Amino acid sequence: MSFEMTPDEGSRPAVTDQPATGPVHDDSQPPVTTRSKLRWTWAVLAIGLVGIGSTVSLVMLGNTPSAVAKDPNATHTVTRGELVVTVTETGTVESSRNKEIKCEIRGGYGGRGGRSTVTWVVANGTTVKAGDELVKLDTKNIEETVSLGKTDTNIAKAALARAKADVALAQVGTDGYLQGDYRKQITQLEIKLSADKRNVRHAEEILAKVRSLFVLGLFNDRQVKAAESTVRQAELELDVTKTDMDVLQRLTSVMQLKSRESQLAATKERLAGREAGVVLEQSRLDLAQEELKRCVITAPTGGLVIYPSTAKWKRTPDITDGASVHNNQVLLLMPDLNRMQVKIRVHESVVERVKRGTNARVELPDGTLDTHVTSVSAVARPAGWWDGNIVRYETTIELHAIEGLRPGMTAKVELVLARHEDVLSVPLSAVVETDQGQFCWVETANGPQRCSVTLGDSNDRFVIVHSGLQEQQKVVVQPLASVAEARATLGSKIVHTVKRGTLPVTMIEQGALESANNTPVK
Repeated sequence: MSFEMTPDEGSRPAVTDQPATGPVHDDSQPPVTTRSKLRWTWAVLAIGLVGIGSTVSLVMLGNTPSAVAKDPNATHTVTRGELVVTVTETGTVESSRNKEIKCEIRGGYGGRGGRSTVTWVVANGTTVKAGDELVKLDTKNIEETVSLGKTDTNIAKAALARAKADVALAQVGTDGYLQGDYRKQITQLEIKLSADKRNVRHAEEILAKVRSLFVLGLFNDRQVKAAESTVRQAELELDVTKTDMDVLQRLTSVMQLKSRESQLAATKERLAGREAGVVLEQSRLDLAQEELKRCVITAPTGGLVIYPSTAKWKRTPDITDGASVHNNQVLLLMPDLNRMQVKIRVHESVVERVKRGTNARVELPDGTLDTHVTSVSAVARPAGWWDGNIVRYETTIELHAIEGLRPGMTAKVELVLARHEDVLSVPLSAVVETDQGQFCWVETANGPQRCSVTLGDSNDRFVIVHSGLQEQQKVVVQPLASVAEARATLGSKIVHTVKRGTLPVTMIEQGALESANNTPVK
């Protein structure tokens, strides 16, 4: 990222609030001022960022070549005009709407999980037609799964057939008991009951005859008792038969029916389980057969095919011959070339000045586009060693559809942070910063005269003057080179008086802001 400031006449502004050309020291202060320390801190940071590839440079006021005139005696006429402040970042062109080509093979028997191996993949940046092959995955494991699925499906179907036969037998057993065993038993008991009743009547008739003959003296008492015993025996047998019939009707038949019905219900449940097993095995087989077809991935529509963005520290893309991929992994992207954008990462020091709608100018290899910021991330991407532990915020800039725009193109994005209208400004080199304030030297009839100024926003060449100067005044562009007073202001007392005092010892570390009270969403 590079912070560059240019004025309205050609270049763009840089992020800097106060110009400085050098500190002034006295015999009671250390030789470097606080403001000077900050300037050198930013300078060291800029050098470090250049070293890692993403340059962050804050313009050092008074030391910018574009702000230094070749003639040491040159002057600048103070005028009103426009001052533009910009920040410049480098990003990569991408599509905001990509068709994702994913791996749709869950792998493992029945889709219980696993990985697939890429055997061939289309080259990055290829333009394809609908139906063209994009990726081929190894089919060995899927073919084994299909074979195993067919076997298991046939076994499940055989078990289902047996279960159906068991249900039919159980149903026959229930209906057969009512129409067979039960009917037979009840008929036998009814016949025995009828016979027992006849036996009782016959025994009673014999008893009556024996008693009448006993009165006539033809039978004795023992014969009467024997006849009475016969009657009681017949009555007992009749009672037993009645009891057997009652037990059969009230208990035995009910128990037999309940037992057979429960056996039928259990058999039906086993049948339902076998049917579910067949459905499960068939679905696994169907899935395996479908995934076998998915081992060859084709283009859903015509267009450009690119590899997904990979981590910056990786040297190869995730998708390549021999790569192991998992289910739902994005293998390729088919970008919509009519919906393009650039994503840049804005340094934390200026992210508050970048808003949605901020004007932007995008320099592409084949031209320049004027557009605007569409979004600024509310959360910074985690900083790491690979980017110098610098905290940046992802910012998206929308691009208009133009011919020749392709993903991966390098784009230099210039964001307009501020546009100041009708302001007084002077060159950065015309300002000398000291511990007593900022000063300019104005040309007068008696020579250059020092003026205290109050400064505002700046770019890489000019700084706004809020007070201290008037329009049409002429200021010396390089007072340190041509005005002795300016040099004396900075260099007359480069000494330090030794004295006792407090010496604080500190340690500085870099960290990232976070919330102390997070609500977990599970």
